[in-house]
Amino acid sequence: MIIIPQDFRSEEGLYNLVKSRYPDIVVKGKDLFDSVVFGNPASIKVFYTFIAQLRDSILAIKETSPTHKFIRALGENGRLLRCYTQNIDGLEEREGMTTNLALGKGKRKRPSAENSDIPDTEEEKGCQVVQLHGDLNLLRCMQCQALCKYDKVNVETLRDGEAPDCPDCVGMDETRRQSGKRGTRIGSLRVSFFHRLE
Repeated sequence: MIIIPQDFRSEEGLYNLVKSRYPDIVVKGKDLFDSVVFGNPASIKVFYTFIAQLRDSILAIKETSPTHKFIRALGENGRLLRCYTQNIDGLEEREGMTTNLALGKGKRKRPSAENSDIPDTEEEKGCQVVQLHGDLNLLRCMQCQALCKYDKVNVETLRDGEAPDCPDCVGMDETRRQSGKRGTRIGSLRVSFFHRLE
């Protein structure tokens, strides 16, 4: 049975859950969100396990908070220019808010008697929420920068404290080798929010 903690610091919290798995490795909780974690192989192992557990905790959340609902309501009423967050959980997307920076500012209008239409396409909404530190929804290759979705193998690899291989790099390597050329380096996948810290 997997217990999904709802916090970081309590006795059943995420930090202690990971510490119980790696009792001989000392990593401070704050270091798990800092690129210093990649300084040695032991802390990297703890980090990957921690991220897999954190993602499981976020996926287990059944309902977003009243604050998320309030921010969505501001967007629907044309009162939200943009929300900036340090959170990496992506819960705003569950409320139907857009986080894609490429969408720009969109076509925000306040609903009125003449214009009761609320923008409903992503292009009309524009980017409503800027996740300053990225999110846990994607993995990024440290070699080719490709973005990859989580799959069962990637999640299990992360839970074991290892970095999954990039499928794009593996495919490129196999293609080159099959054509008789020298293989290429295969990058490892890392949570996409860390690309902003390095």
